[in-house]
Amino acid sequence: MRNPRATKKQIKDVITLTTDLFGYIDYDLTDLEITKEALNFYFISKYSNRWVSPVLELLMDSEGEISTANFTTLGTYINQLYKNKWDRLKNIVLLEYDPIHNYSDSMSEEITDSDDKSVTLDLDGTTSNTRTDNTTRTDNLTRTDDLEQTRDVGTTDDRSDSLYGFNSSDAVPSDERSGSGSVDETDTQTGTVRNTGTVTNTGTVGNSGTNTTDSEEITNRDFTRERSVTHIGNIGNIATQDLLEKEVEFWQWNFIVQMLSDVADVITLPIY
Repeated sequence: MRNPRATKKQIKDVITLTTDLFGYIDYDLTDLEITKEALNFYFISKYSNRWVSPVLELLMDSEGEISTANFTTLGTYINQLYKNKWDRLKNIVLLEYDPIHNYSDSMSEEITDSDDKSVTLDLDGTTSNTRTDNTTRTDNLTRTDDLEQTRDVGTTDDRSDSLYGFNSSDAVPSDERSGSGSVDETDTQTGTVRNTGTVTNTGTVGNSGTNTTDSEEITNRDFTRERSVTHIGNIGNIATQDLLEKEVEFWQWNFIVQMLSDVADVITLPIY
């Protein structure tokens, strides 16, 4: 039986689209928004006609096949070999910057403080109020009456008498009388009316009780202050056009193409 290693194999004889080469390498490509299936496709389309390297020949069995376990070992070795390089290059790709500002200085500050306070108020008080009333009122009232009433009454008596004869209708004067009189009366009332005495009001009014106050005040406050300062600009005499030209030149390089090239350096020979 002829040794399959005596016949040189190409990549397409060992690795196909269903092999999932970059699945075995298992490098984190989440931030780059590209799938491992896409990488497998690009790698096969670019390097399928290259000859396999001695690395793959070492992993082949007597039938010229590579087992799943050996593909896993190959992927682990490639990841260990290039991970540090790929991480740094990926960070450059993901870096956000302004190409015409070659100076960028930023500072961020965050200050956190807290205020915890607890106040408990417990007051017990007794109230005892007593009021004593001792009021004395003395009455000493005197009323003096000095009243005088005078009455003057006058009388007049002017009267004449007549006599009639037998069987005569004419009267004959017989007696005449006239006179006058007067009455003078004076009514005098004097005296003193006095009202004396003492009114005393005594007594005690008491007000007593107990006052209790229980309260608790708890204060929990957190203070956070954030401050950021950024200085950007173009330091030096580099023209904006020159900066943009270098930006275009930089992006002619492609990180994904670089990854494919690194893997090809391990498992292929640079000849077709």
